[in-house]
Amino acid sequence: MFALHRWMLGGDIGKIIVGISTIIFLFIMITGIVFWWPKTRAILRQRLGMYLPFLVCLQK
Repeated sequence: MFALHRWMLGGDIGKIIVGISTIIFLFIMITGIVFWWPKTRAILRQRLGMYLPFLVCLQK
């Protein structure tokens, strides 16, 4: 089970595939945060204000 989860049962090739996929995923996550991050605090409050009412609706 561990080999299936960790390396896709591929041995050395599976390790390479999982490693490359992880690097690509981290790159996409970091660039997404950089592009989303606002330049001022006012814009940050505005962006978070759009999400907070949505989250409150989900909790009900």
